[in-house]
Amino acid sequence: MTPERPAAPLPPSTALPGQAPSRLRTAALLVVLVLGFLVGVAAAAMALMKRSGAYALALGRATAAPEVQAALGTPITPAFLVTGSTSTRGDRSTAEFETALEGPKGRATLDVDGAQEGDHPWRFVVLDVTVEGGPTFDLRTPEER
Repeated sequence: MTPERPAAPLPPSTALPGQAPSRLRTAALLVVLVLGFLVGVAAAAMALMKRSGAYALALGRATAAPEVQAALGTPITPAFLVTGSTSTRGDRSTAEFETALEGPKGRATLDVDGAQEGDHPWRFVVLDVTVEGGPTFDLRTPEER
């Protein structure tokens, strides 16, 4: 029987003291790049939604409604974050989204669900402002109800 040889020593690390190994740096960079890409896509989607006619109309009705002004105070400002979707297929556009509103007296949520056909005005199935700890205001026009 031959005696076992000791294993060959591992080569010394090429990392400097206090420096992460190359694979770890690469993985960290990849994570940062992917997160940056996802944040960019989300910001672009929110920017498109905020430029939609439905968003402008819904926000305009909410900030101009006397009952919402009384509950939140003025000025009323929308949050940066908008969740939901807008889409256009042919001559039909739809929007379903939610965003927070804030005024000096409190906060609320603006909830929107509507559609537009061709050159006709937007019609909302839902256009509600729900005040935190308070009432919900239906801001649809009589024709939309």
